[in-house]
Amino acid sequence: VLNKLNTDITLTPDDVEKVVKDIDENLGQVQMRFGKFREIFEKVAPESAYKEHFAVFDENYASIKTHTETIVGMIKTGDAEGITAIYNGDYNKSFGTMRDAMDQLTNLSLEAAENDYKASNQAFKRILINSGITMALISIILIVIGIVFTRLIRDPIARGLLFAKLLADGDLRQSIDLSRKDEFGELTDALNQVVHKLSDVIGSSHR
Repeated sequence: VLNKLNTDITLTPDDVEKVVKDIDENLGQVQMRFGKFREIFEKVAPESAYKEHFAVFDENYASIKTHTETIVGMIKTGDAEGITAIYNGDYNKSFGTMRDAMDQLTNLSLEAAENDYKASNQAFKRILINSGITMALISIILIVIGIVFTRLIRDPIARGLLFAKLLADGDLRQSIDLSRKDEFGELTDALNQVVHKLSDVIGSSHR
């Protein structure tokens, strides 16, 4: 617009309307996008970290909006000198300050994201460590249970086999006592009764 006005090119009403529309849209987009950024930022960062920068942005955005309205009026009247004076003066100053505030907020946002990432990594590492410890404890417990159950089953079977071999060799003086209330105990009691009855039968036959 300034280039056209400075070269004495007359803007048609359609040109002015299009320029004003573009300016309004751009200004509205800045406010809308920053509003979304503000909503997200307020959820992830403490108020003390961003309050000052938001205030700076709001103050200078209001100033830019006021200057823009003035510039739009000058565009309609073709006042190139007035537009240049405002644009290169207060407008650019406010815009630069507003942009700096946005940069500061962006840095704070990145810092908050990085801190969240580090915290998530630490939490993940703790979960892995705790999971490893838990799995190790479970493995140890299962091994111990396996050893205990193996002995509970293996020992009575071994004693039963030894007892059976002695009986097969004709030694009826042996007995087996497991002192157990389970099936192994019932089996050894039955074997002891068989041996006792065999001994009685053999003893009776010798009389």
